[in-house]
Amino acid sequence: MVEYLQELLFELSSSERINLMNMLRNESLKLSTLSKKLRLTNPETLRQLRRLSDVGLVLKEPSGLYMVSPYGVLVLKLLEGVMFLAKNQEFFSSYDTSFIPPEYINRFGELLSSSIGYEPFKVLEKTQQVLKQAEEYAWIISNQNFTLYLPTMKEKLETGLDFRLILPEGSYPSETQALIPSNTPGMHKRTLPEIHIRLVVTDKYAGFGLPDRENMIDYRAIIGDDPLFYNWCKELFLFYWEKSRPHIPYFEKR
Repeated sequence: MVEYLQELLFELSSSERINLMNMLRNESLKLSTLSKKLRLTNPETLRQLRRLSDVGLVLKEPSGLYMVSPYGVLVLKLLEGVMFLAKNQEFFSSYDTSFIPPEYINRFGELLSSSIGYEPFKVLEKTQQVLKQAEEYAWIISNQNFTLYLPTMKEKLETGLDFRLILPEGSYPSETQALIPSNTPGMHKRTLPEIHIRLVVTDKYAGFGLPDRENMIDYRAIIGDDPLFYNWCKELFLFYWEKSRPHIPYFEKR
């Protein structure tokens, strides 16, 4: 078993072979066409194709065209998640992904086109901008009250926005102190016993943050508007939404 994996990883360690597979991912090509695209000689391209063929990643059709095998397509898909991790090694060396459900970690390849905001103030500014631009909905999970953004959300609710907010149990202020009361049209408040991630999803943008090794969440975040990344974040929010409970408002005597 280990030998098969070592052989596969060795063949995938070449940028030329990865580029070759990506070229063949969407269309079958002749040797000469591949050589021109890769700027390699025909013998060198053929050598790389044979190596990929030997481990089952590439097939040669009877017409002489080369294509990525169904097995190769799966390998490339799974490799996207590894590429995302490698691209953001610094971030994932400092932040804890154990709070993300395994089925979503297995889909990390969908995050490949996202980017990481390293400067807290720029991330906060971007979040404020994104919430102002939301037209249909804004969904937030946080381990702390989002008081900074509530004035913006209060204005947006008047336009018919769907605003969903999940906070840890006991984090909501009383109704007499709340800037946005629970009965405000479009306002939906829910709670979870504990929250270890930060997630913002609107109809235009998405982003999420993770706790560091001390279980503290700062304002560094993975952000983007790529459709795959956006849908991943949206589905992750709905995963937690289904697990959350409606917030029961309470009043304090003045």
